[in-house]
Amino acid sequence: MHALWLAATGSKRYLAAMQNIDTLIHGRWVIPVTPGDPVLDHHSIAIHDGRIVEVLPTTAAKSRFSAQVEN
Repeated sequence: MHALWLAATGSKRYLAAMQNIDTLIHGRWVIPVTPGDPVLDHHSIAIHDGRIVEVLPTTAAKSRFSAQVEN
C-alpha cells in the first residue's frame, strides 16, 4: 500500500507515492559534516539499506518517507 503526498514546485503541483525506507530519524538539530559546519534546525535523516538517502526538514520527511523504524 502506497500513501500519496502532495508536492509543490513553483506553481506546479503533483502527486507522488511515498518512498519506503528502513529508518527515519528526527532531530531538533542535525549537524552534517560538510564545509561550513551548518546546523540544521528540525531536520530528519532518511536511511535505507545502511545508507543515508536524504537529509531534509522534518515536515517534508514525514510527508515523503514511510519508515519501518521512526525516532
